[in-house]
Amino acid sequence: MIDLDEALRPLGGFHDASLLVVIWKRDEQQLSLEFKDLAANFRGLPEYKGPVQGAIILMSAELIEFQMNLSAGLRVFDWITNPLPDGKKQSVITFSPEGRIIVNHRIGSIKADRTRLPF
Repeated sequence: MIDLDEALRPLGGFHDASLLVVIWKRDEQQLSLEFKDLAANFRGLPEYKGPVQGAIILMSAELIEFQMNLSAGLRVFDWITNPLPDGKKQSVITFSPEGRIIVNHRIGSIKADRTRLPF
């Protein structure tokens, strides 16, 4: 697993990554977001090694807010993580053409083949 904070900026906030699956595991307080290509932001650049399917896993997730228009598909526009006063973090994921997910969580990690990521 790769630490979300370590990868977020080098991967360009997951810009253009297409969301495929959302899984909520209530008993584990875990939200998983599966993407078609976590490195989509790098398409057309020399460091792009091809699609990297993977998942972002947010653990100890409490507050989850979804606002989406599912008819147009969901591509990440930006992913920002901010610290909260209680030591947790808040991830704000905005989508193109519209929509967002806001999640308060303690730990974020990425499940993907690190050797294929462009950093």
